[in-house]
Order: sequence, then structure tokens, then C-alpha cells
Amino acid sequence: MEIMINDPEIESYWPISSFRETYQQVAGKNICKCLAITEDNGRIDPEAIVVIVRLFIENGERARKDQKYVVCLRFYNFGEMATLDIISQDKPNHRDILKDHAIRMNWLSPELSTGANAFAESFKMPAIAVGAHLRVGDSNAIVPFGDSGDFGNNLIGFGANDVTEHIATLCSLGKNNANGLQFVKTLTTFMLQNKERDNFYELFVKHCVASKMSSQNYAGLLMMKVLDRTVRESSNNLLSILVDELTGEFGGSCIVIGAAHNMKMKGG
Repeated sequence: MEIMINDPEIESYWPISSFRETYQQVAGKNICKCLAITEDNGRIDPEAIVVIVRLFIENGERARKDQKYVVCLRFYNFGEMATLDIISQDKPNHRDILKDHAIRMNWLSPELSTGANAFAESFKMPAIAVGAHLRVGDSNAIVPFGDSGDFGNNLIGFGANDVTEHIATLCSLGKNNANGLQFVKTLTTFMLQNKERDNFYELFVKHCVASKMSSQNYAGLLMMKVLDRTVRESSNNLLSILVDELTGEFGGSCIVIGAAHNMKMKGG
């Protein structure tokens, strides 16, 4: 595993440049960090898998006491790349932070977005979302804690706070967290073994079913696959592909995987 922080090679990489561009208008005294984690041969090229970590924390008065944050995981091109976003803003609900970030990242498809209920919108975006709370201490040290009433804090079997604490360490903003490091290793290993497979998302569900993912997590994975298919198939018919996956491979696989897991737990 190789970690690149503020490396000139990654600054122009589109997931980072687009993130910096959309958050630069609110940068100021806020905390904004980006880094890349690679497996395989330790550089960004077609043979490697890459996890781009993007962190933004609104560093105002509330952040010094108790401010909510979300963690968003998204895969691209059937697991060839992923983004892991940690976003904290002075907003009342986790759903509001997530929706604002989704708008900034252009994650909401016009065909599906109604612009009304922020929680409902979370089921229409291509990202797994969890959340908790944090405070920013001396030297901008990040201290995550608590849970999210909107999305919980279970990120495919790992605590959102553990993951955030580990990422903060990589950015020199926190302390070491073994569980967070294990999350990164588990994620990159799975991607390296299964990237670009047609059934990448079904394999991911099978891999994580024991972690009791939320309904939003399943919806996020579905939308990731739908969008990946529109790119791979050069299709503009998102709704048709969505229906196909809901009634076909992804939806059917989730039912079968869930049933098999429940039987195993019951000793059947």
C-alpha cells in the first residue's frame, strides 16, 4: 500500500481537482485535505486501484464543540477506483450535509432527483453514506465521536469514527487507529481482487452482507452500478438500466445473498 499526500502527480487528477474547485469558495479557515491510497504497484496507472480520500471540515464555532459529519464511499468503473469523502458542515442534520455534498459533486441525476426531501434524496445518489459527530481541537486535531440518527455509523462493518480517525492521522490531524487502517486494507484488497468485473457490486454485497448494511447503502450500490453501466454501454437511458437492475441481476442477487446469509445464521 502506498499513500500519496499533496503529491504533484495527484493534484491534477480529476477527483481531486473537481473537489478542490467546488469547495474553494468556502475554503477560508476551513480544513480541506486530499490524498491518494494505491495498491498493486503504488502509482496511479491502469494497473493500479486507487482510493481518493477527500476531507472538508467547516471549521467554525460549532466545530470546536460538536459538529456533524458524513462519510461517503463511492466506486467508479466497477471498482477500478473509489472516492472516500469525509464532510463536516455547520448544518442541523446529516442528511443536509450529504445533500449539499451530493449537489457539489453532481451526484444527483435529474431523472431521479426531486429536490425536496433530503433524506429521500440519499437513496438516489451513487454513494454509501454513514455519519457521526466530531470536534476540532488544538492544532486542528480531529476528534470523531457519536453516531448518526439518519444513516448510522456502520461503514461495511467498520465504525465511521474509526475510519475518520485513521484518515485524520494520514492528514496529520489525528491519532493512529488500527480499526481504521484495517478498513482501508480490507477495501483496497477487495477492489484489487474484483475490480472491473461485471458482478463487482454483487460480490461487494456478498462480502459485506454480515455487516448489516443499511437500506441507503444498498440503494447507493445500486445507483453506482447503474451509472457505471451507462458509461460502459454508452447509454443515455438511465431509467431503463435502473429498472433492469432492480428487477434483474442486482436486485435478485441481493435477495438471494440475504436469504442465504439468514439461513446460515439460523443454522439452516
